[in-house]
Amino acid sequence: FHASPALAKYYCGALGAGKSSTLCVEAYALSVEFPGNVGLLARDTLPNLTTTTLQRFLEYVPQDLILDHKKKERTIYLRTVGDKPSRVIYGPLDQIDRYKSLDLGWWAVDEADAMTEDMFNILVGRLRHPGVRHSGMLASNPTTTLHWIYKKFFEGENEIGRASCMERVVG
Repeated sequence: FHASPALAKYYCGALGAGKSSTLCVEAYALSVEFPGNVGLLARDTLPNLTTTTLQRFLEYVPQDLILDHKKKERTIYLRTVGDKPSRVIYGPLDQIDRYKSLDLGWWAVDEADAMTEDMFNILVGRLRHPGVRHSGMLASNPTTTLHWIYKKFFEGENEIGRASCMERVVG
């Protein structure tokens, strides 16, 4: 997943396949690897994000790398390998207009089957932060063949990360 040069990547799998963990580890890696990076961690609603995906992200980030966590602004500043800290902005997809003017290096959407294709296109258009590897990442349970995610990733040219629906990662 990390080595893929694709602009957008989708990881689907069953419950317990490590989808959220994969997004969080990749978000952390891109933030630290590229000093001054700006990323967006998102999910359908703020309560769902803060009680699941954000908690998972904070479990993976070593506490000594968190320079500041401005909860009111929903921004985490991370120490990087360079002089410039990276920013991780987090928020809900139900407020997508808040992100229309951002210059992002990466974004990660958990439970992406809840987002619309218009939301996806808005976020892809935000991947324009200079000097970093751009990466849009989605994770969800498998969708139907009628869903836009299936059409875009299984019938399109984007990179796909897949976990077998029969496998369950425990640990």
